Amino acid sequence: MKNGAAYILFYSTSVFGFSGNDKAIATAVSGDGSSFTKDNDNPVMSINDGLAWRDNRTYTPWVIRDTDRWRMYYTGRSAAGAYYIGTAINFGVP
Repeated sequence: MKNGAAYILFYSTSVFGFSGNDKAIATAVSGDGSSFTKDNDNPVMSINDGLAWRDNRTYTPWVIRDTDRWRMYYTGRSAAGAYYIGTAINFGVP
Protein backbone atom coordinates (compact mmCIF):
# COMPACT_ATOMS: atom_id res chain seq x y z
CA MET A 1 0.00 0.00 0.00
CA LYS A 2 1.45 3.38 -0.94
CA ASN A 3 1.09 6.20 1.60
CA GLY A 4 2.65 9.41 0.31
CA ALA A 5 6.27 8.60 -0.53
CA ALA A 6 6.33 5.43 1.59
CA TYR A 7 5.15 1.90 0.94
CA ILE A 8 3.50 0.03 3.80
CA LEU A 9 3.38 -3.76 3.93
CA PHE A 10 0.77 -5.44 6.13
CA TYR A 11 1.51 -9.07 6.91
CA SER A 12 0.59 -12.02 9.12
CA THR A 13 3.24 -13.12 11.58
CA SER A 14 3.95 -14.86 14.88
CA VAL A 15 4.06 -13.34 18.37
CA PHE A 16 6.40 -14.12 21.26
CA GLY A 17 5.79 -17.58 22.64
CA PHE A 18 3.77 -18.85 19.66
CA SER A 19 4.77 -20.45 16.39
CA GLY A 20 3.03 -20.02 13.05
CA ASN A 21 2.27 -17.02 10.86
CA ASP A 22 -1.34 -16.65 11.97
CA LYS A 23 -1.02 -15.10 15.43
CA ALA A 24 -0.61 -11.38 14.66
CA ILE A 25 -0.75 -8.65 12.03
CA ALA A 26 2.27 -6.38 11.63
CA THR A 27 3.60 -3.66 9.34
CA ALA A 28 6.85 -2.84 7.56
CA VAL A 29 7.76 0.38 5.73
CA SER A 30 9.80 1.03 2.57
CA GLY A 31 10.90 4.06 0.61
CA ASP A 32 11.42 2.13 -2.62
CA GLY A 33 8.80 -0.64 -2.43
CA SER A 34 11.52 -3.29 -2.45
CA SER A 35 13.44 -3.18 0.84
CA PHE A 36 11.21 -3.07 3.94
CA THR A 37 11.92 -2.34 7.62
CA LYS A 38 9.64 -3.75 10.34
CA ASP A 39 7.80 -1.14 12.39
CA ASN A 40 8.97 -0.86 16.01
CA ASP A 41 5.33 -0.73 17.20
CA ASN A 42 4.52 -4.23 15.88
CA PRO A 43 2.27 -6.04 16.08
CA VAL A 44 -0.70 -3.89 15.09
CA MET A 45 -2.98 -6.56 16.58
CA SER A 46 -2.49 -10.09 17.90
CA ILE A 47 -4.11 -13.05 19.63
CA ASN A 48 -3.03 -11.47 22.93
CA ASP A 49 -5.39 -8.48 22.59
CA GLY A 50 -8.06 -10.05 24.80
CA LEU A 51 -10.74 -10.58 22.14
CA ALA A 52 -12.24 -14.07 22.31
CA TRP A 53 -13.33 -14.14 18.66
CA ARG A 54 -9.66 -14.02 17.54
CA ASP A 55 -7.72 -15.42 20.48
CA ASN A 56 -6.48 -18.43 18.49
CA ARG A 57 -5.70 -16.77 15.15
CA THR A 58 -5.44 -13.16 13.98
CA TYR A 59 -4.27 -13.01 10.37
CA THR A 60 -4.79 -12.37 6.62
CA PRO A 61 -4.91 -8.56 6.54
CA TRP A 62 -6.36 -6.78 3.52
CA VAL A 63 -6.09 -2.99 3.69
CA ILE A 64 -7.77 -0.29 1.62
CA ARG A 65 -7.85 3.49 1.73
CA ASP A 66 -11.49 4.39 2.38
CA THR A 67 -11.77 8.12 1.49
CA ASP A 68 -9.79 9.78 4.32
CA ARG A 69 -9.26 6.74 6.53
CA TRP A 70 -7.62 3.33 6.46
CA ARG A 71 -9.75 0.19 6.68
CA MET A 72 -8.41 -3.32 7.33
CA TYR A 73 -10.36 -6.52 6.83
CA TYR A 74 -8.84 -9.57 8.49
CA THR A 75 -9.60 -13.04 9.74
CA GLY A 76 -9.91 -14.29 13.29
CA ARG A 77 -10.44 -17.68 14.85
CA SER A 78 -11.58 -18.34 18.39
CA ALA A 79 -10.14 -21.00 20.67
CA ALA A 80 -13.46 -22.83 20.19
CA GLY A 81 -12.69 -23.11 16.45
CA ALA A 82 -15.15 -20.57 15.00
CA TYR A 83 -13.87 -18.36 12.13
CA TYR A 84 -14.75 -14.68 11.78
CA ILE A 85 -14.03 -11.69 9.54
CA GLY A 86 -13.23 -8.44 11.28
CA THR A 87 -12.68 -4.86 10.26
CA ALA A 88 -10.63 -2.10 11.82
CA ILE A 89 -10.64 1.60 10.93
CA ASN A 90 -7.68 3.98 11.42
CA PHE A 91 -5.68 1.32 13.24
CA GLY A 92 -2.25 2.92 13.61
CA VAL A 93 -0.84 3.08 10.10
CA PRO A 94 2.88 3.95 10.35
